[in-house]
Amino acid sequence: MITLHFSGIEERFLPGLRAFGERYGFVLGEGGLSVSVVKTGEPRLFVRRAGGDVEIGVGKPVHLFRALGLLLEQIGDENYAIAETDRFDHNGLMYDGSQASSLLTVGSCKRFLLTLAAMGLDTFLLYTENTFDLPDEPYWGYMRPRYTEADLREIDAFAYSLGIEVIPCVQTLGHLSEAIKWRPYSEFSDTPSTLLVGDERTYALCEKIVGTMSRVFRSGRIHIGLDEAWGLGRGNYLNKNGFRPVFDVMCEHLDRILAITRKYGYTPMMWGDMFVRVCQKNETDYLEGSFFEFPREIREKVPKDVQIVYWDYYNRREYYDKWIPEYKKLCGDRLIFSGCSRNVRTFGSHHTRTFLTSRDALLSCKANGVREVFCTVWGDDHRESSPYAALPGIQLFAEEEYNDDPTEEAIARRFDFCAGVCYEAIKGISRFDQIEEINGDNYGVQSPSKTLLWQNILLGLFDAGLGEHRVSEHYRALSRDYKTYEKKYPAYASTFAFYRALADALTIKGDIGVRITAAYRENDRAALQEIAGSDLIELEGRLETLRRAHQADFYATCKPIGWEILDVRYGGAIAGARTAKTRIEDYLSGKIEGIPELEEPRRLYNGEKGLGSSMDYRRIVSASNL
Repeated sequence: MITLHFSGIEERFLPGLRAFGERYGFVLGEGGLSVSVVKTGEPRLFVRRAGGDVEIGVGKPVHLFRALGLLLEQIGDENYAIAETDRFDHNGLMYDGSQASSLLTVGSCKRFLLTLAAMGLDTFLLYTENTFDLPDEPYWGYMRPRYTEADLREIDAFAYSLGIEVIPCVQTLGHLSEAIKWRPYSEFSDTPSTLLVGDERTYALCEKIVGTMSRVFRSGRIHIGLDEAWGLGRGNYLNKNGFRPVFDVMCEHLDRILAITRKYGYTPMMWGDMFVRVCQKNETDYLEGSFFEFPREIREKVPKDVQIVYWDYYNRREYYDKWIPEYKKLCGDRLIFSGCSRNVRTFGSHHTRTFLTSRDALLSCKANGVREVFCTVWGDDHRESSPYAALPGIQLFAEEEYNDDPTEEAIARRFDFCAGVCYEAIKGISRFDQIEEINGDNYGVQSPSKTLLWQNILLGLFDAGLGEHRVSEHYRALSRDYKTYEKKYPAYASTFAFYRALADALTIKGDIGVRITAAYRENDRAALQEIAGSDLIELEGRLETLRRAHQADFYATCKPIGWEILDVRYGGAIAGARTAKTRIEDYLSGKIEGIPELEEPRRLYNGEKGLGSSMDYRRIVSASNL
């Protein structure tokens, strides 16, 4: 443990420095290295060391912590010097705990914030739909994981001490199905997920949301959502008001919401996809390989005091180079770009797609003059992956901030320090979905870790996607790797124990349905007896071990409410193993003449090769409605 004596720093940074030191190995005090901090007055930082004297130059507050990280990485070099220049004005992370039903605890938020500070990222957006307390609204977030006002203030204060701005990220129109399922909100809804435009109760609720955010966060900015407002103007609104063009309804609502944000002194930002969707024949189409110019009537109606967020997690450089200039026609230099580190709808992660699309997007942002970006981490269909699986993509965003075009090797070197774990250990989580002989580098974001674990053993909706391949050895190798990582990195021990248990379960579960079906159709009764009397019993035990390991990691990271969804899923998987055992035993004993489930033809899911991309649980576990 080294000692650092600082001069020239503001008192606000002292709590952050103490926490940063505890995480990265230094204490504040007399003696040791003398660190003088100066302001550069420019968008750049520098570190200059001469023996026991260090000078750090900062252009913005978070530079202090990135600079310290760079110094500590090279602590053995007594003549170390480096300078870096910002490519963006703001860059950060937006984390979704709401759709994921896995809300980071305050302690986990602080852990993330320390990592972001070391990376040099200066914004943190907590995506909350109804996962925060709202005064006098007992059914807002009822029985969901929620932040109290005290939680949010504590997160905000800690981030402030690290030079990071916490920007509230809420919804003021759509994405509110978890609220609208309860009265009174269902009484002023347009659709099951969208509030009723024009109803004064909608704006009373939205003002209460904005007012609460204003009270607990010090930021002068707010993200007001407004994306994916499915069926806008075509539900209860249509019954009440008759038909109006969707864009007109959207503009009416936006004007009302902006009046609220102005009242609270906010500079708002909003997702930009609704401006695209109103130009498409199908509202669910969004940047699906298409390009068009925004009509003049749309460009002219975009308010001048809102920032538009162009979100795009799918495409490559040529596409971004077309759409960024087009989006800038809506709001000029106020445009924000949002990319993604992908670990959604999977136990694993989708590193290849994250790395290639994010790199291309950020290079395009630099070339096209975008000054603000952030990386999203989504949790649709209730997150099964570890939040930490997304860290490599976040590091990519950071290194693109301070370099022209960093290599993956350079990103990995910084990651090892910032995250406190080997890059390959976290990147390797993507191997749970990347099976070379089946999906290559998995650019198509298939999720076999999810589909093979949750599919019913006797129905095997994804078995045809395996073809002649077997995955047991693939997952057995992953189990060995994560057993090693579990011992090597204590700070991530519960996460790696979870992934080791997942690999152990998939070693059997991954292709047991194929084995059962083949043995049944070949009338190999000895093989069926072995599977029922040994493999399925072992699988049931491994699934329970996985459930416990996943639960331990979840409780170590997230607020406890939300786990119940995964209990249901694991319970279904364990019961499925028991049912398969019973059905085989009944067949072998002559109690039943056959197993009709195994006589159904195995077809490619939706006629597509592979093991399923962006699949919701309900579509994996059964072909019937769940």
